[in-house]
Amino acid sequence: MNVFVIKSVVQDVNFSTIFAGVLPLVVSDRLRLVILIAFPTIALFLPGNM
Repeated sequence: MNVFVIKSVVQDVNFSTIFAGVLPLVVSDRLRLVILIAFPTIALFLPGNM
């Protein structure tokens, strides 16, 4: 949704440029999700020690 907001604010930039800028964030978010699913103790460490 934010990609469409950026496109409406900045008219002279095409969608491929915006998506190319967002792609590293999407990849890192997916990687973080995979790590948390593979090792759930990472997410449960701090609440378990409280």
